[in-house]
Amino acid sequence: MGFGEIFGKSWNEYWKNFLVILTLMFLFYIIPMFLLNLYNSNYFPGETLLGQENVGVDFIIQNVNYFGTLIIFSIVAFLIALIASLSILSISLKKDKYTFSEALKLGLKNYFGYLLLVIVIWIFLAGLFILLIIPGIIFMVYWTLASYVFINEKKGIIASLKESMRLVKGRWWKTLGYGILIFLIVIAIGIGIGLIGMVIQLILGIPLQGHSVGAFWMTRVVDFVSKVFTTPIIVLFFKNMYLDYRKRKN
Repeated sequence: MGFGEIFGKSWNEYWKNFLVILTLMFLFYIIPMFLLNLYNSNYFPGETLLGQENVGVDFIIQNVNYFGTLIIFSIVAFLIALIASLSILSISLKKDKYTFSEALKLGLKNYFGYLLLVIVIWIFLAGLFILLIIPGIIFMVYWTLASYVFINEKKGIIASLKESMRLVKGRWWKTLGYGILIFLIVIAIGIGIGLIGMVIQLILGIPLQGHSVGAFWMTRVVDFVSKVFTTPIIVLFFKNMYLDYRKRKN
């Protein structure tokens, strides 16, 4: 399939399961991130961390409890948010139309194995990027489909990485190009939502510049809404790319 066909299929799947996807993103992404940002805004009332002009070593030492807690909360929020994207990934490999309970059940079933896969890929890529940037980019593209192989074909971590390489081999530039295109679309969606947010911000009388609490929360709302659209679309896009590559290779 061409880019338009893959994107169109992914777009249709997204809207076909919109309420399920929205519920997953609300429970496992928006709520944890809201609580994380609430902690941040309450620690620096009236300004938030973004309003601090001198965030240096002394500032960090003086607020070590804050930063320690922030790191822990951020890790927990990430681990919870992973449930949303994994649930969408897992169930979309099985059927085009699904319920919330079906998606969540599969997501939780695959959670710990998938988390280990993500950690291993991060470690491998970090090593490659530290040594040389080019190999990091090359293998990042080759391993793009590893998570889909891991979930759909029940292979081990290393076997999933190898199978992803096999599927992408001969289509490396195509995979890179499609990846760039989908992320450009995602950026465009984010900009569009951001512009709508700015209009609402002006209507509410919240200043566009500065570090007020109102501006801080408006930025967070725009980010939340943007992620509800873009994260599932990315997951579905690469899922359909994987299925297309697998069909052609086999």
